Amino acid sequence: MKFASGVIALTFLTSSAQAGWEVKSAQERDGTYSISVMPTEDKTPKPCDSFKEFKEAYEKILGDGELALNEEKAARLSLRISRGCNGAANRFFKAYEMMKKTGVALVKAVEVGLDFAALDDERLKNFNEVFSKMYLENAFDFDFATAYRVSFELSRDYEGKAQDVREDFIKLVKFCTSNDKAALPLRQCAELALKIVEHTPKFPGGLYSSFEKFYTFLRTDKRMGLSVIDSLNLVPKVFTYGPKAPENFIAAMDYAVYSKKITIDHANAINLALRLAKQSLPQQGKEDFNEVPDKK
Repeated sequence: MKFASGVIALTFLTSSAQAGWEVKSAQERDGTYSISVMPTEDKTPKPCDSFKEFKEAYEKILGDGELALNEEKAARLSLRISRGCNGAANRFFKAYEMMKKTGVALVKAVEVGLDFAALDDERLKNFNEVFSKMYLENAFDFDFATAYRVSFELSRDYEGKAQDVREDFIKLVKFCTSNDKAALPLRQCAELALKIVEHTPKFPGGLYSSFEKFYTFLRTDKRMGLSVIDSLNLVPKVFTYGPKAPENFIAAMDYAVYSKKITIDHANAINLALRLAKQSLPQQGKEDFNEVPDKK
């Protein structure tokens, strides 16, 4: 590090290229890494122990033989990490170490670490746990690109309680890949699970128990007669209207079929159930339940 009259001479850098880390892996050249994580905004300013975060990051970076940064570059990187406020250094190294295990270029591991230094602990936990299960532990046999993308989406884009989103997603993937449940291909299952967990924040404590009950109804009730894929596609359309929506759907089907006070055919019974599910929350605008799901 250079000193000028006792003052550390630091240049604030805004890119990894400026910091001297411009090394691209094959995946980066091919565009595998196309997701950019934006820090979440908190309207209430929080006081930060910025020096503590800087010092912790700086000393660990200096001791990292793989990065092999000199004092000046280590200080520059540590300043960027400390912008993430309290816990930033810890988040950086957890994400950084996770990515190093995959064998990606160090520049990518640093970039991911910086992304999560700026987020919160629960979002980092989402990324680490989901990515571990999907890729490092081979629990689901995801390829790297899919595991990376899904883990980022679950950690970055979802609002609400991060733990609920994480647990719902893992349970849904286990469910729809199980041979005695849906037995779907892994990629297709993951895409459906992502669509469903978009609605997790509307369900206190998570939506998996409601999902399991609703899916079982759709698949086993003779009045429905829906295929596996039609049932799974119907779930997010109903769950978008909150925890009362699946309850209202099932109750409407029971009433339409068994009550002697209403005469209605099968197609219109499902349409009635869909409309009442939608009205589980106050709605404005155009109806979007225009078609009855195909029977198996």
